Amino acid sequence: MFTLKIVTKAKKDLKRLKKTSINDFNIVYYFITDLLKTGFKGVKPQYKPHKLTGNYKDY
Repeated sequence: MFTLKIVTKAKKDLKRLKKTSINDFNIVYYFITDLLKTGFKGVKPQYKPHKLTGNYKDY
């Protein structure tokens, strides 16, 4: 299992998303929980996993 470090900006974004659209919040919530359980290899094709480029290519 992986760990997730949630920064203040992400907390605020999730809180705002939960208030505006519970359906979108649920999609994000289930995606994050799947990502924590299985890592990158477990990302479903519908989320279009890809290699990062630019400043994020080493992550």
